Amino acid sequence: MLGVAAHRRVSVRGWAAVLAIALGGFGGSVSGTVRAADNDDVTCNGTEHVTYTPGLTNEPKATKVVIDKRFRPCSSTDKALTSGASHDEHQASLSCNNPSHPVSGTIDIKWDNGQTSKFGFTGTSQESNGSGTGNGTGKITKGEFANDSVDWVATITDPHPSDCSTPEGNTSDDGTVSLRIFK
Repeated sequence: MLGVAAHRRVSVRGWAAVLAIALGGFGGSVSGTVRAADNDDVTCNGTEHVTYTPGLTNEPKATKVVIDKRFRPCSSTDKALTSGASHDEHQASLSCNNPSHPVSGTIDIKWDNGQTSKFGFTGTSQESNGSGTGNGTGKITKGEFANDSVDWVATITDPHPSDCSTPEGNTSDDGTVSLRIFK
């Protein structure tokens, strides 16, 4: 189980944007992308699926969050690498309506070439009217591309905000993310 620790209570959109690696999602598209440069080792676009148990409502409560990310397609200096995936499970006090906040965490990516990359990150998340934007930076601490830097950007839109007002709450979302690993 990979943990992502927030510095304060975390909003739904915040986790989705951040972990939408990293990255956590509300179906939408990336409005900004990480910049590509000659010193890039990997650039990827990707998707994520997030589930919440119990479903998120307008009242904060302890929630199990499961985030599955797929990074595809990827362009890399390692020609055997074309995609990757990560899985994160954590507990957090969440609701559908929390203020913006700083975020941090650790993510392990399993690449399709059999290698892994582990990185820690710090970032920010902002939410307004059912949409969220997140971004973060960090360093690969272990595995392929060790000591490289990481940038990610995610933009998400909540496709069903009315679920927050039901007893069941919002139980899942989907989103997109861009990832850059560079020297």
